[in-house]
Amino acid sequence: MSHLFIAGHGKQKDGSFDPGASGYIKKGEHKYVKEDLFPAMKKYVPKGEKVVFFSDHKVNSYGDLVSLAKKHNAKTVTEVHFDAHTLGSSARGGHVIVHSNFKPDKVDLALRDAIKKMVGVRYSHKGYDGISGRNNLYNVNVAAQNGVNYRLIELGFGTNKKDADIMVKKVDEYAKELIKAVTGSVASKSNTNTSTSNKKPSNSDKSNDKGDMKTGSIVVYLQSIGEPYSFAHRQKLAAKHGISNYTGTASQNKRLLSILRGSKASITTSNTKPSSKPKTPTTASIKRMADEVIAGKHGSGHANRRKSLGVDQATYEKVRAEVNQRSGVKTASKGKSISQMATEVLAGKHGQGHAQRQKSLGIDSATYAKVRAEVNKRA
Repeated sequence: MSHLFIAGHGKQKDGSFDPGASGYIKKGEHKYVKEDLFPAMKKYVPKGEKVVFFSDHKVNSYGDLVSLAKKHNAKTVTEVHFDAHTLGSSARGGHVIVHSNFKPDKVDLALRDAIKKMVGVRYSHKGYDGISGRNNLYNVNVAAQNGVNYRLIELGFGTNKKDADIMVKKVDEYAKELIKAVTGSVASKSNTNTSTSNKKPSNSDKSNDKGDMKTGSIVVYLQSIGEPYSFAHRQKLAAKHGISNYTGTASQNKRLLSILRGSKASITTSNTKPSSKPKTPTTASIKRMADEVIAGKHGSGHANRRKSLGVDQATYEKVRAEVNQRSGVKTASKGKSISQMATEVLAGKHGQGHAQRQKSLGIDSATYAKVRAEVNKRA
C-alpha cells in the first residue's frame, strides 16, 4: 500500500489553470507544492515505503479522488495546500482538516505536530488543537462517504512573511517533517522509492504565466495590491472593463491584467463602464463559483456566501445546486435540499402519511427515505 500526496489546485477540467493562493510565494500554491515541496519530500522517503506524489490536475475539479486512492492502493491520502489572507497580514500558522464527524487519527495528529513544529497551528476540533473539522469541502465529503483515509493540510499562510519564509527557505526541513509524520521515519540518503506523474506541463499551465512574468497570474497581482481575488470579484472587474462572459481563461486573464495595470483609476471605484451588459453566467462560471464555495472561500451561510460571490439569487441557486450535486446531497425536482424538504414536512406542508408526503414532494423512494430520516432525527 502507498501514501498518496496530492498537490492542491492546478489544471482544471475545463482546461484553465487554478494557481491557488500566493502572497509572498509568487508562483502560487500548486507550483510551490509541485516544484519545491514534493521534490524535497522525495529525498526523505524511507526504504520500504511507497509514497506517490500527484500533481497532474486539480482533483476536486476532475472528481477523481476515490479512483486515485484505489489506483495507488493508498492507505493514507494527504492533500497539500497553504493558506492566504490579506498580503502582509498577521494571520499565520497551519492546520489539518478532517471531516467534522471524525476525530483525528494518528496520521492527522502527526502531521499536525509537524506543522506545529514549523509554523505553529491554529483552530481546534473535538478538543484537538491544530485540527479543523469541516463538512463543506468536496474532497473531505467524498472521502468520508467512500471510506478513504484522507485529510487536507494547510502549511501556513503564504500572505504572512514569517510563514512564507519558512515554507520557502526551510522547505527541506518541512519536507522531512511531513514524510516522518506519515511514514514514521525518514531516509538517511536520497532514494527513488517514490512515484510521480511523468506528465509534462500542459499548455494551460504555461500560458497562465504569460500574462504576467513578474507575478505569475491575475490572482497574484490582485493580492499584491490588497484587492479581493475570488473568481466572482475578477468576473466583476472583467465586466467593468469590457470583458464579457469572463470564465477565467488564460487569454482573458492576460487581457484583464493588462487593463488593470494600465488603469490610473482605482480598481474597485473606477467608473469605467463595460462595453456590453454582462451575460448570464455560463456553466463554466457556475462551476468555478461552486469550486470556491466548496473550498470555503466565501464563508458559511447562504446569505453570506451570496454576498461574497456578488451574484443575484437566481445565480446563487445554480451555484448552490452545483455544490449540493458534488457533495452528494440529493435534491428534489424543484431543487430543494433534503434539509429543506424535512423542514417543510415538519411544518405540515405535505400532508400526512408517507405516500402522500412523497407524492407531494415529487421525489423517488430513496430520496424520501433520506427526508424521513432527517425528520426523525429532528423530531
